[in-house]
This record gives sequence, C-alpha cells and structure tokens, in this order.
Amino acid sequence: MPESDSPKDKTAMEKDTFSGRCRYQPFVRSTGPGLRFSDGGRRRFLKTENCYSDRFQDDMDDFQNCDVIFNRLSDAFLGQTRDIMGIRNGRKIRRACSFNARERDINTKEKKERKIMMLCLLRHGEIEQRKEKRFIGQTDLPLNDTGLRQAHWWARKPNFMVFDRIYCSDLARSHHTAKIIAETREDCIRLIPQFREIHLGEWEGLAMSQVRARFPEEWRKRGENIVSYRPPGGESFADLRDRVIPAFEHIISHPRENSLIVAHAGVNRVILCHVLGMALANLFRVGQDYGALSIIDCKRDPFRVTAMNMQPTL
Repeated sequence: MPESDSPKDKTAMEKDTFSGRCRYQPFVRSTGPGLRFSDGGRRRFLKTENCYSDRFQDDMDDFQNCDVIFNRLSDAFLGQTRDIMGIRNGRKIRRACSFNARERDINTKEKKERKIMMLCLLRHGEIEQRKEKRFIGQTDLPLNDTGLRQAHWWARKPNFMVFDRIYCSDLARSHHTAKIIAETREDCIRLIPQFREIHLGEWEGLAMSQVRARFPEEWRKRGENIVSYRPPGGESFADLRDRVIPAFEHIISHPRENSLIVAHAGVNRVILCHVLGMALANLFRVGQDYGALSIIDCKRDPFRVTAMNMQPTL
C-alpha cells in the first residue's frame, strides 16, 4: 500500500471497545507514522520512533486479523509507553499506562520510606505571672485556668489530627498540656528533657526592669549578641539550639508518623528558624503565644511551614 498524505488514501477501521465506538486510523505524516484515534470527540496522536517501513505497512494491511497490534511500538508515547494496545479476536483492547514502570516502582518505594507526614509545634498553655513580664526560663510553674482552657480547646477541636506520638518537655506546664490533649492515650507521650525552655541562670524569676538595674553591663551584651550571649549561670540561644535540634532531627526520622511537640516559646522558635532556614538572630520575629499551634509539612523536601502561631478561640 503506497504512502499518501491524502485522507482518502488512509485506511480506517472501527472496533467496539469497552466504553463504546472508537475509530483507529493508521496514517502517515511528515513527522513520521503513528496512530490517531478518536473517542468521544477527543483525539490523540502517538508518534512512532521508526519510519513507515514496508514491514510496518504489511502490519497495517493485516490490521483486522493480527493477534497483537503494534508490538514493536516500544516507548511510543513520550518515550515511556511500552505497548500502545492489543487486540484479540478483533474485540478486546488493552491500553498500557502512560508512565515508565521503573519510575513508578521508584516513586512507590520513596513513598513507603517517606519521613513523618505532619509535625505540629504547640506552646504550652498560659501560666500564672505577675503583671510585669519576667524571665521564666526553666522555673517549673503550673498552668493557670486560661492555660487549662487552651489545652482543652485543642483536645476537643473536631478536626484536630490524631497523633501517633506526642513529645513534650518534662516541665510541668508542658507535660500537663500534653496529657490534656492525649486524654486517654497517655502512653503515646514521650518526655524529652532536651525540649526544656532556655535556662536563664541568675535571671530566672526576675522582672526585666530588675535585670536591667542589677546587670546593666550583661544586659547590654545580650542586646549586642542575642544568639551567643549567656546570662550568668545560664544558656545562650546557640546552646539551646545545640540541644534542641538533634532531638528534633531524631523525631522526624521516625517513618510515617504524625507527631506533636508540646514545648516552650524559645524551643519552638529555634525549631521554626531551623526549618525555615532563618538566622537564629531573628528568632524573636517568630510569634509564639501561649497555647498557639504551628504546623510543619514533612512530606516535602525541604519541609514547609503551613501554619504558624494559630491560637485557640476561647
């Protein structure tokens, strides 16, 4: 059968498929031979790799009687489809998937080995404080009535996700918040001492005005280098980062878990700076109110912060 660009010379054939009538037209174009078919008004063109050879032409002549059609059209669709279709007894049509099987297997394996799905950071509920702001640090204070209501609000939130594990600081305000959210599942709580708030040494329990008056030189040094400055007997934020981030990395290495970390403002800020790639010197630009939730999507690489400092509505 001689090649021709005229539509009248092109062979056409109609076969019943599972979904209705489809028309298949072997034809020749300037870009090479291929298969054009229409189904419900939709048309596609699958280009073959080789020229329209005599052997291929013979297959077209025997189109109705051949057992398998186009068995040589390997990688015809985007270089990935192995078999375009097969016909047995002129009835059944088998259509191959349009992606490489090896690529599919790799993607499936990566999905199975993916890290934890979602990780939430929650600051503990509100604690009792005097009107003037003080340095609390690792002083072990309990939740006040508002803090209890904040924790119960998250526990009763209808669409709040179910966590496989809850990690929390071993300080009372953090542990109590975690137990309220876990309700009857306290066995899923893990106490992580590394998630304690920053230790402020001699400054703990003092009001800011008292620190400025008693330690003027130290206060000035802190303002000049917020990351590396250590108050007398305490930690710097660099020290806090060095103990928090290894524990955080260990948690996200657990496969296929949704996890909650109930910690403190300083700890959560350090983690968020780490995830966002922010300089630690900017940690106070990250809001962390009492009882506020932040969400990290761990399915992506790099991780993505999808929500930050969401507060309960009391």
